[in-house]
Amino acid sequence: MNLAPHASVSRENCAVDSARDRLAAGSAIVTVALFGGTFLWNVAPYWQVNPQYSFGWIVPFLAAFLLVRRWPGRPAASSPKGRGATVFLIVTALAFTPIWLVVQPNPDWRLVTWALAVAFVEVTLSTIYFAGGRTWMRYFAFPVLFILAAVPWPFGFEYELVQNLMRGVASVTVEILSWFNIAAIEHGNLIQVPTGILGVDEACSGIRSLQATLMASLFLGEFYWLRASKRTVLVVVGLTLALICNVGRATFIAVVAARHGLEAITHWHDPAGYTILTLCLIGVVIAARLCGIGSSPAPTVNSGDSAHALPRGLFLGVAVWLLLSIAATEVWYRAHEGRAKIHWSFGWPESRAKFTELSIPERSRDLLLYDEGKCAAWQEPDGTSWSAFFFRWNAGSTRSRVVPRSHRPEICFPASGYTMDADYGIRSVQAAGISLPFHVYRFRKDREIVDVFSCMWQDHAQDASETPTDREWSRLAGLGFVLRGERSLSQQVLEFTMVGYSTPEAAERAFLGEIEHLIVR
Repeated sequence: MNLAPHASVSRENCAVDSARDRLAAGSAIVTVALFGGTFLWNVAPYWQVNPQYSFGWIVPFLAAFLLVRRWPGRPAASSPKGRGATVFLIVTALAFTPIWLVVQPNPDWRLVTWALAVAFVEVTLSTIYFAGGRTWMRYFAFPVLFILAAVPWPFGFEYELVQNLMRGVASVTVEILSWFNIAAIEHGNLIQVPTGILGVDEACSGIRSLQATLMASLFLGEFYWLRASKRTVLVVVGLTLALICNVGRATFIAVVAARHGLEAITHWHDPAGYTILTLCLIGVVIAARLCGIGSSPAPTVNSGDSAHALPRGLFLGVAVWLLLSIAATEVWYRAHEGRAKIHWSFGWPESRAKFTELSIPERSRDLLLYDEGKCAAWQEPDGTSWSAFFFRWNAGSTRSRVVPRSHRPEICFPASGYTMDADYGIRSVQAAGISLPFHVYRFRKDREIVDVFSCMWQDHAQDASETPTDREWSRLAGLGFVLRGERSLSQQVLEFTMVGYSTPEAAERAFLGEIEHLIVR
């Protein structure tokens, strides 16, 4: 009996199956890489321009390390069951298209950033599920979810937390200073010492070390194979250490300011911050090692187990869909890039009394990362005091959209000790034939009342029939940028602060009478 033909057919079938498996694996890798790449493209500008999230650069490498570290001890693969995972993967891929369209002109929209992050996590866990079933998905869940530690927190939650932390640190610091017989008075997040007023800003609030310590606690809990209860204890210990260390930092800075003057702070501010963060992380490592005593041992090596074949058609279709979505998005926005844009600038009132050009502090320049900036103060004929700053970010950079919207009056004024009396919303102001959206506020600090008019603008195409809108401020208006194909355009901010007006109506009348002479198209 001749078996050669049957052997030949068997080898050919094995070769075909092997090629199909490689195609399925390659499609899955492309799918996960596309989701991961688009997520990193969106979140990296936060890591670059926001010091709170600078630790994010290391998180993807730590997540990959934890994933590889778990691989040798993987349990036996179980079989994926049902069509739920298939439907889940298809829905996530379909949702990617509108998310990717919206994020192009709105990289600062944190809700969309979270949508990309969750999509990346979902696709990665789905791929693991198809390879090893529910057993593998549970086993590898933590390293995959760990990437979320680098995603910026929702803005409203972060803002409230920062404000409360600044006030809390200031209050505790004043109390500690009294123990050392140093006279200090708390004004919101400001501390008045004999040599001047010291501000507790975001850097001193503890938010940076709080977020970095949270990430480190989560990583160390996984690194030492801690049980869930001990990981929770480690996170609580880490956050407590972060708060205590930042109070210690603020107290040290306040003592230096009280004894050597406010000028001495510049020499100690950053070194104290780095020292405190280092001590905090060392404390977390020690706590993790103590929690690790008597914990579960590392998983045993189980290198003989293999993964199931991935569904070739599913992952190939998803990968092709993602590539087409990215290509179509590029075509849509590039088709609208050639349109003429409305651009305006600001003419400074140098003829006004006491006009003085102010220097912008180096720390502010490092935070704002603008391409063009100027700040000045002057006095109006009616005796009121005005100041203004104008910043511009050139087109092309993602940071040009992230930075301006991270430093708005309702954020920066409370950080300087002001409280908001009122938010009057948007006023559409006509100047040089352009409708400019100015957001109007009134702030108060002690007896000083400040009226603020702030305009955030993107150099956009505007039809003559278009009515004035507040689209530069509204989140929902970000959908309008998508429909108009506007992305990566120049951004600029013009902000006025006015002191000396008894009513907001008087301030607005004076502003409207002045602004039309200062805008240059």
